[in-house]
This record gives sequence, C-alpha cells and structure tokens, in this order.
Amino acid sequence: MNTWMALVLGGMVAAGSPTPGVYEVKRDEISVGTKNWGVFCGSPKAFEKNTEGQRVQVSVTEGHWEANGAGRRFGSRICEGQNLSLEVTEQNTSGSRNSFKCQSKRVVQGTEISTHEIIQNSENNEIIFKSINVRSFRKGGTLCELEVKRVTKLAFVPPMQDPKENLAADTQPSGPEEAVVLEGAPSQTENPPMSCNVVGEPVRLVAKGEPKPVVYRGEKRCFQVEAQDKKGCSVDWARIK
Repeated sequence: MNTWMALVLGGMVAAGSPTPGVYEVKRDEISVGTKNWGVFCGSPKAFEKNTEGQRVQVSVTEGHWEANGAGRRFGSRICEGQNLSLEVTEQNTSGSRNSFKCQSKRVVQGTEISTHEIIQNSENNEIIFKSINVRSFRKGGTLCELEVKRVTKLAFVPPMQDPKENLAADTQPSGPEEAVVLEGAPSQTENPPMSCNVVGEPVRLVAKGEPKPVVYRGEKRCFQVEAQDKKGCSVDWARIK
C-alpha cells in the first residue's frame, strides 16, 4: 500500500452545530482485527486507550466542532489516527453530509487509512464518532495490516446539573453575595449583629461580587471572599484565593 491517505466521511449529521461545552464520554468501544497478518507481524495491538467516563471540551468555530481532552483530538473535519501528520487535502459538503480527505506528510510507523462517520443528535446534545483505521507496515518482508474500529459517544454535561464539577452547586444564592459556610457555622437566619466592635473566630467565607461562581475541573479562577464570624462581622484573615 503506497498511498498515504485518510478518508473521513461524516454522514447523518443533524442540522446545526453541537452545544459547546463539557462532554462526557458515555461509550468508547475499541476492537482490534487484522486484514493481512504474517508470522513476522507480531501481536496485533492498537495504541488507542479506552476513555469511557472521561471528559472532553467541545468548541465550535464557524459551524465546525472540535473535541479536545482525555488524550484525544477529533471533530467534524479533524482526522483521528496514529499518524499525527495527517492533513486535510479535500473537502466536500452536500446538505447534511460532510466529507473530507487527509494525507500523511510523513511515514510514521507505516501508513494509515481511516474512515469516520459522525452522527449528531441536537435534541439530546449527543455526538457519536465512528472510526475505522487501517494501519499498514512491513516486518521481515511481510505486509502487515492492522484494523482498529472505534465508536465514541459523547453526551453534553449541563454546568448546573453537575454537582461534582460545579464547586458552587451546593449553595443557593440569597442576594448579591453567596456564602460558603464552614463546618460548625450557625444558621444564616440568626439576627444580624448589633455591633462589630468585638469579632470572633471566622466560621464562614462569603464570596464577593459575582453571585454564582462556577468552576469546572482543570479551570483556574480567582474569587474575592470575606471571612465572617458567627455574628456576620468581617474578620481580618489571611488572603484566600
């Protein structure tokens, strides 16, 4: 096989682009087979690793989407394969069908041909990405062809319905400030203090400014917080990020 080319076919794609944001890999099925295999080819193994349960970030640019994360990168016009030198050479769009071709610029552990099918469900915010990769190389004068089939299903994760990733999901805002209460803190229904001339130990942190701070895994953000005692008086405490 002398042609270094990957063919990517996208079919049955619903109108519109997927919702950008965090997606969870609900299914990642990988099967390994052979098309041509000799005694010198060794054991058929694929470099792909199962990513089920992990998360990727989906971004949308000019109607095309791209998924990054869990050690992977693929999308509506991005080839996924072992050969990282694959580049798009042809594109063809007809209605809801999108196809494009990629060609390897370098021979990396042989050549590779891949076909991909994209099924997008806009109503459920789900994406199915199917791949068939055929990798060809020679060992001991024998042509070896490895075939890897993969089906990946992505499901959108709504930010406010993910308490594990949303650090502020367990607290409900009661005004322009949102309190993060430490263990042992009294109920916020106590009467407000009459005087703050004498303050006690800090028992809670109150976020200042943004009413609903939300942070996802891997994201870094800074918040202004104020330490308060059980009366609600401000306590001079170490700077907290």
